[in-house]
Amino acid sequence: KHDTSVALISGSASSVFGESVTFTATVSSTGPDTPTGDVTFRDAANTLGTGTLNAGVASFSTSNLSTASHTITAEYGGDGVSSGSTSADLAQVVNQDSTTTIVASNPTSSVFGQSVTFTATVAPVAPGAGTPTGDVAFLDGANTLGTIPLSNGSASVSIAALGVASHTISVQYAGDSNFVASTSADVAFAVGHATTTTIVASSNASPAFGESVTFTATVAAVAPGAGTPTGTVQFKDNGTPLGSPAAVSGNSASISIASLSTGPHIVTAVYSGDTSFSGSTSTELSQDVGVAATTVELDISVRPPDHAIFREPVTYTATVHGPAGVAQVPTGTVTFTDGSTEVATVDLDSSGQAAFVAKHLTIGLHVITAVYNGDADFTGSTSASSSFQQSPSPRRRPH
Repeated sequence: KHDTSVALISGSASSVFGESVTFTATVSSTGPDTPTGDVTFRDAANTLGTGTLNAGVASFSTSNLSTASHTITAEYGGDGVSSGSTSADLAQVVNQDSTTTIVASNPTSSVFGQSVTFTATVAPVAPGAGTPTGDVAFLDGANTLGTIPLSNGSASVSIAALGVASHTISVQYAGDSNFVASTSADVAFAVGHATTTTIVASSNASPAFGESVTFTATVAAVAPGAGTPTGTVQFKDNGTPLGSPAAVSGNSASISIASLSTGPHIVTAVYSGDTSFSGSTSTELSQDVGVAATTVELDISVRPPDHAIFREPVTYTATVHGPAGVAQVPTGTVTFTDGSTEVATVDLDSSGQAAFVAKHLTIGLHVITAVYNGDADFTGSTSASSSFQQSPSPRRRPH
């Protein structure tokens, strides 16, 4: 048999992970015949594959070489006239492949409290191929939002804690044994104020004048926003502020007031908003305030046993009281009657009293009643009757 020699070359002296590399073996013979048969390509002791000689040349392509320095040989097995032979070692260096990393968000913008999913995709750069592994770190500026392992070249993180601002989101891929680390381009992500709804309710649908009423506003985030609003609520009566703004705590704010005038009121609650939530105004709440009940206390200045001294004036004093706990004093007039006869109508003073001095009373029984005639805020009322006897003049005794 004729001696042979094998010359081995690579299509590229170095490559990157996943890149296809073609090894070509040329078998030469000392005899006149062209060698035939197969050539086995090896990576050290590991067989990569075989190629069949065609005009003395055989090739084998692979993209499965790991990232490392490889020693490649080609072994010709010989044929009927040519002996087998093995090539010299060929160094084949496989380097880590470069990568590209991109980040996308769903949705593309959000409001405070809304959950957002950021997805990173890491891909090899041609001519490299394969699926990168390892971890990616999601960053909001310099702050790490989360570090997630890749699965099939991608990783995601969901977060609902981004503050109201324009955020700069990026992803850093850490690399692995076959792929080089890379960082995505920055993506601007805007988080806006979450919208709110405000509703107002009353503790008493029909209070009386002077009675304390508590108005409560409930402030809530509107989906997809979430969280607990802070700030203040200004309650208004027909557009006029009721007291000072009340602080929102646990989604609500309240104010108690006892100074609503008698009649219909339109109450609204205006939420101020805060750094995370936009302001909002409630729908109108109708609040009717009725007149307050009263009682009349009558006092007559006569001596016991309920007799008036002849020709001595008698004072009728009426005191009008509102409900317990109501600070306002009734106004208006009180009419004094003696039996069925009206004897006087007197204005109430600032303390709620009216007094009348009766003179020249007739002899006999007098039944006195005080009738409070009411005002815009207080109902009228009548006292209990009080009676006394007007005695005749005493007779003169003879000398």
